Amino acid sequence: SPVLVKLKLSDSDASTIATRDIMLLSVGRFMSGVSWGISFSSIPLYIAEISEDSVRGVLNTALIISVATGSLFMYAVGPFVSYAVLHYILVGLCIFFFFLFPLLPNSPYALVMNNQTVRARDTLSWLRENRSPSYVENELQAIQKYISENQTNSVSVMDLFTRKGNRRALTTICTLLTLQQLCGVTIVLFYMQNIFEMTGADLSSSTCSLILGLVKFSSGFVCPIAVKSYGYKKPLVVSLCGTTLGMGGLGVYFWLKCNNFNVDSLSWLPLLSLIIYVFSYVSGFGPIPWALAGEIFPSNVKPIATMITTM
Repeated sequence: SPVLVKLKLSDSDASTIATRDIMLLSVGRFMSGVSWGISFSSIPLYIAEISEDSVRGVLNTALIISVATGSLFMYAVGPFVSYAVLHYILVGLCIFFFFLFPLLPNSPYALVMNNQTVRARDTLSWLRENRSPSYVENELQAIQKYISENQTNSVSVMDLFTRKGNRRALTTICTLLTLQQLCGVTIVLFYMQNIFEMTGADLSSSTCSLILGLVKFSSGFVCPIAVKSYGYKKPLVVSLCGTTLGMGGLGVYFWLKCNNFNVDSLSWLPLLSLIIYVFSYVSGFGPIPWALAGEIFPSNVKPIATMITTM
């Protein structure tokens, strides 16, 4: 699936380089969306299969650091290069990935399912470099037992709805992901420069976007630390409060502006509100639902469940 993701991303970037026709650009944007969906459904599963229980939550929430890095790159480079050059750079990054992909280890679970026990043992030994051979062997036996039990218990989509525990997990994740999208993050990220242009801030819109990109990147490191120290629930609640405060401040500013109040003395409020919003979102509400999706479902229904929640 990582190869499929990069193929679609490469096709998306290539299509946007080749033309500015609205239909082809829409096709490229669609392929980009599909690749994002595959990424956020498959990567948490892959991390869950190769990592130890003690670091799984940290690694899954660290996914947001990669997303924030890409955003920072776009905000830092995008305003200073042409449309075509920017996409040539993105295609180059996709090609770079293809050269690195052979170094990515296979999932021990997938290897055991394909009766490649020796390779699974070697992969576990590499992943658990500081562990004893007996530890690796015990984990391999646990994987084999788990695979054997799952293969004897076939599952279907209906199992997500007919079993109470699965329904609760599905409802929890779907609710979190729905609220995540309804909190306005897509509008903020896609129209960030337009928002700053409407406010008439002293700083240029590209500078303000770069500042928020730096905030997004730095706050990406907060979530893994918070999850490791406090679990998922407390960072999620704090993050929700922060996003509410940030979006509320931005809403108050535009309400005053649209109702002909003098907001010249509040030109600082939009930038501060978006800093609070982006920091709060990236440090909790952004990555935690996806990390939970990789852990909350029973393993035998996890692939089906993550596919449905991504949709």
